[in-house]
Amino acid sequence: MSAQKRRSFKKKLEKYTSQRIALSVIDQKQKELDEECNTMIRTIKRTVAEAFVANTIASEEFYLISGNYFTKIEQEYLPAEIAMVKFSFENGITNKYHTYVAPENIQMGYQADAIEHSTNTHRLAVPPNATGERNYQRILNEMKRFMGEPTPILFTFEENIAMIKSFIRLFANSGNNDDIKVYPLHQLFYEIKVMTAKNSAMERPSFGSINIAKEHLRRYDCVLTAGTACAYHELDCGKHCPLSHVQHWAYILFHHICGDLNIKLISGEHSPCEGQSSRSAIASNVVTGLTARVDRVLSVQNDKDIPTLASRINRKRPGGALKSPKISTFDST
Repeated sequence: MSAQKRRSFKKKLEKYTSQRIALSVIDQKQKELDEECNTMIRTIKRTVAEAFVANTIASEEFYLISGNYFTKIEQEYLPAEIAMVKFSFENGITNKYHTYVAPENIQMGYQADAIEHSTNTHRLAVPPNATGERNYQRILNEMKRFMGEPTPILFTFEENIAMIKSFIRLFANSGNNDDIKVYPLHQLFYEIKVMTAKNSAMERPSFGSINIAKEHLRRYDCVLTAGTACAYHELDCGKHCPLSHVQHWAYILFHHICGDLNIKLISGEHSPCEGQSSRSAIASNVVTGLTARVDRVLSVQNDKDIPTLASRINRKRPGGALKSPKISTFDST
């Protein structure tokens, strides 16, 4: 049988999904994903092990990233906001980056989805009324300047990885972004905790399962702290603020790791500054001022009804008016 006939015969035997996608294509894609996952785990294990061997785990710098989106179109996300922090266990959070993103428009047919998602989550005004940076290349350049050279691995919540990778592809405009790796934070958390407990001079508890690391990271919803969200989200819906996310993830790692490394926690570096109360504790002081705004946002019928960033920031709150934030901010602490 000729090669051409064999190919024709194999094609007739090929099985397809109801969407007419060949199962062999799906299997190949799954193999690629499995290999990518294995490479990620090996890289994290090697990074952590090398830091312990060199006795630099305390001063090793790590980068966390989170974000918000307006809508998802197939496998791509339209960015709304992005935040990053740099930290080490020795020095706590040492730098922060945050920016709002303002795409010029939303693809036809997805406007209603974007409005619904914004209303239920971050509550930022949707394009074309969004306020933020429109120049994607500038955002990517700022991110790279924040990360420095060589480009470090970015860590985020497992569910955020596809979103963050999509943002980076969009910012790079199909250019070369292979140097930016985005890995799950819980894997890093677990590997460091296991190694610190194993190498601690005193007997320290470890995580019996990687799922414990995941669960600890999910608990940030219950401990949101005033002063960690961006100025826009500080008013309300702080649980959806990516700047708050990345700081709280770092605080959780400090809480569980620094004791194993015999590092004393310092307020303002390893935890929120003293005097910053939990959101639940200050809720009674601001609920009156927020109720009208929250009710208004939840009854949004179209994107023009969502308060713009500038108008929302300039509204009064107990203690005076909030300052209007910069679109992009670097904050070295």
